[in-house]
Amino acid sequence: VAANLNEAVHEGLVLAQPNAYVFLHDRVQQAAYGLIPAEAKQQAHLTLGRLLWRRGEREAAEAPGAVEEKLFDLAHHLNLGSELMTDSAERLALAQLDLRAGRKAKSATAYAAALDYLRAGLTLLDETHWRSDYELSFALHLEAAECWRLCSRFEEAEAAFNALLPRAQSKLDQARVFNLRIMQSENLSRYDQALSLGRECLELFDVKFPDSEAEQLALLESEIARIETLRQGRPIAALSQLPVMGDAGMRMVMNLLTTLWSPAYIAGEAALTRLFSATMVRLSLEHGNAAESAYGYATHTITLGPVLKDYEAAYEFGRLALQVNEQF
Repeated sequence: VAANLNEAVHEGLVLAQPNAYVFLHDRVQQAAYGLIPAEAKQQAHLTLGRLLWRRGEREAAEAPGAVEEKLFDLAHHLNLGSELMTDSAERLALAQLDLRAGRKAKSATAYAAALDYLRAGLTLLDETHWRSDYELSFALHLEAAECWRLCSRFEEAEAAFNALLPRAQSKLDQARVFNLRIMQSENLSRYDQALSLGRECLELFDVKFPDSEAEQLALLESEIARIETLRQGRPIAALSQLPVMGDAGMRMVMNLLTTLWSPAYIAGEAALTRLFSATMVRLSLEHGNAAESAYGYATHTITLGPVLKDYEAAYEFGRLALQVNEQF
């Protein structure tokens, strides 16, 4: 390496540092890159990506997370050279890498970058992977659909939702698609549509709500009574010690009710909104606390305080919401 770079170092275009060489400036690097023939660029990226990948795996044996630190660079180089990949196992591994990179970029709110990684991962899969690698195929499509929405590209997002829903192999996966459609409807101020989608999805888990306000208020009264029965005289603060909700279906119901609360509130469905909150509290008492339980406890204060005038209980549920939120 030293011999090959000697001339560049002598000209001052590359600087020698302990255990490394760096370009004098980004413009110098761009000029050097521009000198690589177009037909050789893909191979250069693929070779570099593979070297980084092997190095990362070696380093990960001693320092877990080594690959994660270089995840974006690694995926970038390998994606640019992916057309030259012929090994199906390597292509599948890159698709999984793109999923990780996409999720990491999304969590940093870099939605456009996340979409680039996810779309690159999708190009590595074909129809057969829906049978052989369903979880990876579904996850890449779902994350890409969400990033379309987060990038405000709503038509592409809607097309992705419509294509993905028939592919979902479980109620939970169907609900994940429904949840994104509900959020998109809310983004577009289509609150009635959001509620309609949400109620359709909740029926997958045998959760139904009446249509009329009178029936909703009657059910709300029943839910409040059930909450008091399930409390068994325990202080409200003690509900923070409930076990963690383990039922995946119930956690999804809690997630859906949290998503639906705002559209219901904005649409003026006051009774339904309060019913959603009470249902979340009751489910938490029956099945344990989830991250969404904090939202249920917090919004239930609207019923307890302004409606029932029990401001002391409302205050205690507010404190409980903060404590559960901290736990999760």
